Amino acid sequence: MHLLKKDFPRRVYQTPRGGASHHHVTYPFTEYEYVKESPDEPLKIFHVPESLNYKQILKNTAIGCLTVVIDKDIIGDFRMPLVRRGQDYLTWVMILQKGHIAHGLKEDLDMYRRVQGSLSHNEFQALGRQWNNYRKEIKLSLPMSAYDFGWYVLLNVKKYYFTR
Repeated sequence: MHLLKKDFPRRVYQTPRGGASHHHVTYPFTEYEYVKESPDEPLKIFHVPESLNYKQILKNTAIGCLTVVIDKDIIGDFRMPLVRRGQDYLTWVMILQKGHIAHGLKEDLDMYRRVQGSLSHNEFQALGRQWNNYRKEIKLSLPMSAYDFGWYVLLNVKKYYFTR
């Protein structure tokens, strides 16, 4: 996560909207390359939606922590939750729940390497973590958790297995 570092590309937080004019984007995130442990395995680019609101982030974990730029002057002060896994996702949920919109930039600006033994490596643990996030952290009802979890599984299967 970048907190408006001086060296971060200005285009990330000033993107064209409606012709030649520019709109200040307070919560942008970008596409990124996904690199598996072996250099022989092909790269994937995780494409991002144009925007995400609170309801959409419950279904789609498209925001990679390494790609986010947050303008704290507009978003306000926030703290990542004190949980072992998924604190970045819960932070995005918390920010979007306040009515902010995250804006996707269709440009690959980072690379994420997932290695054996890392916290994000095991997909089955990720499923359990996401269910726990819905029920215990975000406190969604059982029917709403099941609905969003179904979308989460579907979109992640697409993201990891059908994306190039």
